[in-house]
Amino acid sequence: MAHTPPDDVLLVERDEDYVYACRELSVTDASTSGLKVWVRSKNHFTWLRDFTEQIGCSVFFSEKTPRLVLAEKWKYPLMYRSLESKCESWAQRSKEAWVKNLCSRIFENTGDLWQWLSLWACLHGYPEKLLEYVLAPEQVLFVRNIPVEAVYDLPLEPAPREQILTQIELLFDEIQSQVTSGEEFRKVLGWTSGRLFQEYHFISKMLGSRQFSPTTEDVQQVQAKFRHCPGVSESSLISLRHCIAPSPPRLIGPDEKWDSAAWIKWTTEEYTPYRTWQIYNKQYEEELEHAVARFSDWFIEEYTAIHKDPNLSLAHCLADISLSGSENQLSIILLVDCLPLEFAGLLDDALRNVGYSRHVLRYRFAALPTITEYNKPVLVSGQWQHGPGNYDAILKVRAQADWNNTKVVYLNNLKSLSELPAPQESAVVLLNFLDADELLHPDVESKGTSYDEELHRLFARMAASVDRISTLKLDLVTTCDSYLETELKTKLSELKIGLSKDQIDFDYILDSSIHDRWIEADTGWRIILGRGLDIFQKPDDKFTLGFMDQTKRKCKATTITYTSLRSICRGAWRKCLCSI
Repeated sequence: MAHTPPDDVLLVERDEDYVYACRELSVTDASTSGLKVWVRSKNHFTWLRDFTEQIGCSVFFSEKTPRLVLAEKWKYPLMYRSLESKCESWAQRSKEAWVKNLCSRIFENTGDLWQWLSLWACLHGYPEKLLEYVLAPEQVLFVRNIPVEAVYDLPLEPAPREQILTQIELLFDEIQSQVTSGEEFRKVLGWTSGRLFQEYHFISKMLGSRQFSPTTEDVQQVQAKFRHCPGVSESSLISLRHCIAPSPPRLIGPDEKWDSAAWIKWTTEEYTPYRTWQIYNKQYEEELEHAVARFSDWFIEEYTAIHKDPNLSLAHCLADISLSGSENQLSIILLVDCLPLEFAGLLDDALRNVGYSRHVLRYRFAALPTITEYNKPVLVSGQWQHGPGNYDAILKVRAQADWNNTKVVYLNNLKSLSELPAPQESAVVLLNFLDADELLHPDVESKGTSYDEELHRLFARMAASVDRISTLKLDLVTTCDSYLETELKTKLSELKIGLSKDQIDFDYILDSSIHDRWIEADTGWRIILGRGLDIFQKPDDKFTLGFMDQTKRKCKATTITYTSLRSICRGAWRKCLCSI
């Protein structure tokens, strides 16, 4: 310990102090004189214990860590002196009158002052009467001179907590039925401190009361206010979005007839978001159910025509896979079981985060009965009247019939995908992903999380596994002076070996006739580089960030042109052809 001990304590730090302590113990009756000895070293402590036993001195020994000594109440003036010194320093440095007043009051009654500040920290935004119910007039005047920002992070004293909650509960019971507009709600939200879970409970209850129509801005303000509130989980804040009612779907007229495109647009853009809101808010609308019945009638009437249409039936979903067998090609099919449409964006985000882009989005009609056991074989086989069966066997038959007898790999869990080695030949990998469906059955929100959070983690793992086994095909066409050709070939061959370890298939061609510099991707774009890849200026010196990071360098003058190609290249999932 580095502090000065009390005046009546003998401190032993060195051997000379130990000798002096032994002499004092020898000539003094420690049991009656009240001699106190503090020892820093464990050795000195043991020596003193042995010495007092030898001379028959009645002594009480105890060991304390520095933390325990600091935790002593006000028996020793250590903490008092530290606080006094700190308050004097604060008062001298600050020009604010409230700081000087606060520093002088700390020593009068520290416990009461903490209670006053705790009440102020939680009730400062509420109507003035709440604070006046729990503090005396002079105390109210004192705390109101203290800026709210000064007590924002103040730990709350336990004693006044019950007073705070009582006042808040009485107020919310009084005004609950009076909040009938967004403006009134935002006013009440402004009262809250954002530090108490009970406040969040009352606010979220008010949001879902349907006495007014919450907006996205209302929900965002609540989320920002209670982001760091103890007891309020991120999933609970996310679920507040279900308080916002989307626009009701259009209702089809008695004499109206919609085609498949109209029904798809109505279902995905209007009905599904509204239906999700209905489920969370326990709402039912008879007229909307009649519109759903109209869809069912139309679907049954057009059932045969729909499932013969290659653009509408789920049975034709995999028809776009075209395997020529002329080059290594990997097709990965992610069959995500029973994923509600409201969570589809999470899967899309996960794949984008590892570098993939969605080129096409299509909605298709499932076969009847619309159950997994029946529709998965239909999708895998490509036959809308196909019955249940073994998926692995169905895949092999499909490969022989439609995919040039390409190797197929059937997986039924994420672990299998994560352990799958990257295929070295053309292959179709199908993951029958059941984990998402199993996750949606239990009540995860009761465990302090949400379906969004759990699915986000699950899809992130799946996307990482997909990215690991997929191969990037990179073909380089370049040229060089004849005397450098041997050296360049050696370096490019080494690069090819190094890239193969990260599933990048790299090939190169030396062509002395080329001039233009461009990059062509299998997404249908050619990027024409005016001066090739030499577009960055040299860094000023090796100590600048640009020495290691090109994004921190200035660019040279150049033109980069993006050109859309008429035909999209087919091949590996991500194929890139470069001419530099």
